[in-house]
Amino acid sequence: MVVVGADICRSTDGVAWTRVTDTPSRIYSAYAVVDVIAGGPGFVLTMSSSTSASVSVRVWRSVDGLHWRSAGSPAAFGNLEPQALAAGPRGIVILGQPYKSGFGYVPTIAPLRSPDGITWSRGLRQRAFEPLSFGWGRASMIRGGPGYVAAGSYQPRSRVGAAVWTSPDGFTWKRVYSVLPASGFVEVGGLARIGPGYAVVGLVAPPSQEDPATPTVWLSPDATRWRSGVSLPLPTDGPVASLEITGAAGGSARLVAAGNLCVGSRWDGFSCRAEVWTATYRAP
Repeated sequence: MVVVGADICRSTDGVAWTRVTDTPSRIYSAYAVVDVIAGGPGFVLTMSSSTSASVSVRVWRSVDGLHWRSAGSPAAFGNLEPQALAAGPRGIVILGQPYKSGFGYVPTIAPLRSPDGITWSRGLRQRAFEPLSFGWGRASMIRGGPGYVAAGSYQPRSRVGAAVWTSPDGFTWKRVYSVLPASGFVEVGGLARIGPGYAVVGLVAPPSQEDPATPTVWLSPDATRWRSGVSLPLPTDGPVASLEITGAAGGSARLVAAGNLCVGSRWDGFSCRAEVWTATYRAP
């Protein structure tokens, strides 16, 4: 496992961690980490930096998670802000949002694909993601379906919802499911494999800001047919002030979701902590 934050760290068991020392200082500079994935072979790290005129992306590669080398700023990334990354049967795929100087971000998504994390090819804009996707909350993509599966925000007609897309090759996408509330919003926090199927974990927020958002999971046997969301339990040690789902991971029989939670009020003070939910998959 490789985790990128203030430092890059690697672990073989999730318990003992090694801090990477072979990391050039310029890997951080003015760039923000987008994501790190296994693929390429090894690991691929993407970082982006945006100004009022353009978006710049840098790619880094590692064969072992400890020693990193720059793969430069491929021309295919020109003015494309990465939103979701995954390694799959056709190589590494990135879904990015184009940026146009003087106009800002374009409300569409364009894919990139690479067999090795060095050579990249850019696909055409994907209308399946329009009118506006990934502009709110998090975007996630994983191998599956049998190609790739992506989940993220979807905002038609000023409603902030969520959607799932599938692709056989990472270049041609179609929207297969969407959740559009009449009021409030739905926000994706993570996408994961669980058992033979898939799970999306996120938040469903009511229209009233007085009521807390509800952590929710949606399940699918094939990434195409999805069951309505099932609410996850909230803590009972106080009123929820804020909640954010930060990610999800699954396996053959378990699903784990993590988030940041603040409990309390502005009068009594807040207590903030990490919150974790676990579930066991049971075949229907």
